[in-house]
Amino acid sequence: IEKNDENGSKTEIDKNSIKIEKNDENGSKTEIDKNSIKIEKNDENGINIEKIDENGIDIDRIKIEKAEEEVVIEKQVDKENKLELLPLIDYKIGDKLNIKNNKFNEIKRKLLNTGHFSNVSIKIKSINDKDIILQIVFTRKDIFDIIKLLGIKEKDRNNLYNIIGIGLTHNTRLNDDFKTKIVNLIQGYYEYNGYLDVTFNFEQIKDSYQKNLLLITVNQGKMIKITNCLFEGNNYFTEKKLKKVLNKIEINYKNYEIIKKEIRDFYLTNGFKDVEITSFDFEPEPDNNNYLLKIKINEGKKYILGNIYYQGNNSFNDEYLNKLIGLKPGDVYNPLLLNNKINSIISLYLNNGYAFSKIDFYEEKKENNSIDIKLIISEGDKIMINKVNIIGNNQIKDNIILRELTTMPGDFFSKKEIEKTLNNLNKLDLFEKIFINIKVKEKLIDINFIVLEKKTNNLEFKIDTNLIVNLSINVKNFSLLNSLNPKNWNPIPYGDNQKILFNLEIGKKRK
Repeated sequence: IEKNDENGSKTEIDKNSIKIEKNDENGSKTEIDKNSIKIEKNDENGINIEKIDENGIDIDRIKIEKAEEEVVIEKQVDKENKLELLPLIDYKIGDKLNIKNNKFNEIKRKLLNTGHFSNVSIKIKSINDKDIILQIVFTRKDIFDIIKLLGIKEKDRNNLYNIIGIGLTHNTRLNDDFKTKIVNLIQGYYEYNGYLDVTFNFEQIKDSYQKNLLLITVNQGKMIKITNCLFEGNNYFTEKKLKKVLNKIEINYKNYEIIKKEIRDFYLTNGFKDVEITSFDFEPEPDNNNYLLKIKINEGKKYILGNIYYQGNNSFNDEYLNKLIGLKPGDVYNPLLLNNKINSIISLYLNNGYAFSKIDFYEEKKENNSIDIKLIISEGDKIMINKVNIIGNNQIKDNIILRELTTMPGDFFSKKEIEKTLNNLNKLDLFEKIFINIKVKEKLIDINFIVLEKKTNNLEFKIDTNLIVNLSINVKNFSLLNSLNPKNWNPIPYGDNQKILFNLEIGKKRK
């Protein structure tokens, strides 16, 4: 509490020095207790916020009004789109609503995050003992029921529907996030196919059934044509040499990943293990619609192979492994070739019973641009085959399958022999699919061959224009032995992989 003196200066007044009095009905003055006085203020909406409990107001009923229409939206629903608003802001009957100094930023944020609204503002219109009326001003974002892509080929349209994941999309909001997603997906599709100047137009209309249609007209533009390929940073190899590497590849935008891989692999095979393609750009030529492909390369150093060291190879000595991989110090360091050679060592172990062997590979750069290699081999236990089971052969006898197996109980595990067995079974032409299931218990292994049988018989009946009847029966898995038992004719005796081809022609050709 302040007062102004005669010079206009403000001086704070001691509240305890103030006396507040009132006159009674007889005109006598009585001093009033200052602590019994309440000072109230109204907020910008005219609501007395000092009277509001700090803990909030019990909500028996919330009414939400859309300000433009000045009508209460029944059951807190946006009538036009049948959208319940209260669940969106996480309020329900009986909740506490603390509106003291509350600008409703959290409620606004939740409504905006739904993607259904824009330009949301909230005010308290009125408060009484039981009701709080919130006035929510918002702009609804458009919705659509059906999306149609126009201006493109049917093949591209179907591909894009699959990529976008939409055909018929109900009650989807047309907001900026959705537009950005659609544009990025369509642009990505066309860029992959060599179209860099794709443009879009979005339009909403109603069809004859009053459904909201979103029409997206796509102009794919012209496919870029690459007329030349230029290199930068290629100090070791000439541009002519690098272009020769790409002779077998069609130089277009769609193949840019293949082009990059071919260039990089070429450098790797020639000892440049640190090569990098630092930029890969398509630049338009100034006087036409063609493009130049510019590839910038950081070649790095050229390396040679140093020494090869082995560790953990108890079953095969260094000399044997060196002979297997066929590399020696001084060779060009070729990471791709080296990886293949390491795989040949892994195959050696897998084909000799070591089903769970693995190799860790380490490089160490030395002087004179050489690289030493260290291979740490974990052989594991030698695994023996305990059982071989055939599952799923209902019409084919076990012996037909068993005679094709090259993996038998008592043998050591061999990846090569399992692959040979699979190849033999596929050659029978009796199975749609063959699966392998392997179960391990300590140092023993059970191998289950799970087969899905093919339909092995075919019946054809034809009548041509000359009234000639042709009957053809083709059976691939017939069993002559089973045919001796009438019970096996249901409808045809199967099991021994015997083949029968029967043709019957009845009629006479007219001259």
